[in-house]
Amino acid sequence: MGNKCFFSFSLVRDNEAEMMEKIAKDVLGLLNATPSRDFDGMVGLEAHLREMMSLLQLDNEDEAMIVGICGPAGIGKTTIARALQSRLSHRFQLTCFVDNLRGSYHSSFDEYGLRLRLQEQFLSKVLNQNGMRISHLGAVRERLCDMKVLIILDDVNNLKQLEALADETTWFGPGSRIVVTTENKEILRQHGITCTYEVGFPSREEALEILCRYAFRQSYPHDGFQELAKSVTWLCGDLPLGLRVVGSSLRGKKEEEWEEVMRRLETVLDRDIEDVLRVSYDSLDENEQILFLHIAVFFNYKDGDLVEAMFIDGDLDVKSGLKILVNRSLISIDHFPESIVMHKLLQHMARQAIHKQEPWKRQILMDAHEICDVLETESGSRSVTGISFDTSTISDAVYISKNAFKRMRNLQFLSIYETRSDRDVIVHVHEEMDFPHRLRLLHWEAYPGKYLPCTFRPEYLVELNLRENMLEKLWEGAQALANLKKMDLNWSVYLKELPDLSNATKLERLTVSGCQSLVELPSCIGKLHKLEELKMDLCNKLQVVPTLLNLASLAKVDLFGCRKLRRIPDFSRNIRQLLVSRIA
Repeated sequence: MGNKCFFSFSLVRDNEAEMMEKIAKDVLGLLNATPSRDFDGMVGLEAHLREMMSLLQLDNEDEAMIVGICGPAGIGKTTIARALQSRLSHRFQLTCFVDNLRGSYHSSFDEYGLRLRLQEQFLSKVLNQNGMRISHLGAVRERLCDMKVLIILDDVNNLKQLEALADETTWFGPGSRIVVTTENKEILRQHGITCTYEVGFPSREEALEILCRYAFRQSYPHDGFQELAKSVTWLCGDLPLGLRVVGSSLRGKKEEEWEEVMRRLETVLDRDIEDVLRVSYDSLDENEQILFLHIAVFFNYKDGDLVEAMFIDGDLDVKSGLKILVNRSLISIDHFPESIVMHKLLQHMARQAIHKQEPWKRQILMDAHEICDVLETESGSRSVTGISFDTSTISDAVYISKNAFKRMRNLQFLSIYETRSDRDVIVHVHEEMDFPHRLRLLHWEAYPGKYLPCTFRPEYLVELNLRENMLEKLWEGAQALANLKKMDLNWSVYLKELPDLSNATKLERLTVSGCQSLVELPSCIGKLHKLEELKMDLCNKLQVVPTLLNLASLAKVDLFGCRKLRRIPDFSRNIRQLLVSRIA
């Protein structure tokens, strides 16, 4: 005889409602008796679910709650929400996963009409009744206020979506739970959602396992693929979406094919990954997009105050813009040390966004061959605000003419560097070349001249980075340096003296490590009252530094390997780190 289920109850009128609720729960429990195995084996999922179960407080059945899940695109918010629904659906009278919410608040309807339409679609899905029509905005409360429901609102990107679908917890019955996933933390705050789970990146070990699950259908690499798998995991920046897409594309491929994919990953983003990441970028306004692109190219891992100083005379509200980028999970802020951090794949997406711009609109030049042509033919334009030139991506010598930058009057950020040490590209600079006068960032590795041009004016510079150059001297006399905050001259092995820095009253960091021809630091350094870090390690000819460096701001000093130094200067008691060894 087949399995049967019997319900017995006393027909007592006063207990009728209670009994019916119990019967409903029992039936729902039986219907959902077979647990889902859809999410078995997902790496790291159980830890996420434990955090969510704690926030959901399922034992509290006296009231409804709204809980948020936030994090960057591709981190796994939707997967966590779907797994929650699968695991908890048997505990609720109704459960519904509402997806495709992004962009649902853009239409030709007025605001009232939009809310009405959203509620119709929402109730149709929750109650499983196609084509529902409602006549007023109280319909959600009317239909659901006595029901214990589990609702997932996925990929919310507009506060009005929440106001239309879950404006108050009283719209739903006691014990109900509404889970909202979003990339924008500000939306959760604006809606008063205080219980929020921010999804973090997997550990490097978990990330490797995610890749292997898709590439090898097991939790570890095949023999001979260990190092390749680790490298691909690193190139994906531990982002679950990237690991899944790239891992799937590598399934069954040979080692040389893995190597080809790795070379491509260094410069090109997979279309499926780009489509997901690009959505958040496209939702930014024009100024926020400009800030995002500049961070991606020039200011990743830079201090936020430094970035604000870079744009101080422009139209960008950097402080507000950074807050928006953080809230939308496009950047994060590290605090030790404090710096802006953008994910590797978001940087790739930003570069591709720049590449797709119309050439005449492009503010940032990144293509090495285009840059060579612009610098050699003096064909730049006023629209250009930044140049990021990786010289290791070209094979021929580069010739920078005298007036290469003349037409780029708004150029503020110039970065010339090489990412590959196996290339030896020669950069020729005209000895009378004019730098742009409004430069705020000058980053030029291996600058080829003995001196900067006599017309060089650093009055707008915020950061000067000329490491590993051929310079013997920077400039003569005192220059206007009122904006300079950071100066990096590491391994300027021919540099014989530092310039007069007495006007660099905002200078916070000065590094001259490995300047092996440097004999003396100018006394003006002892008067830089905002200097926080001074690095002069491995300056093996350095003999004289100011005897008094009693600067209240100075926290870190490195004199390691200054073997000819005659005397250690007097330091402030505020200093936190002092490295000294091998001195005379």
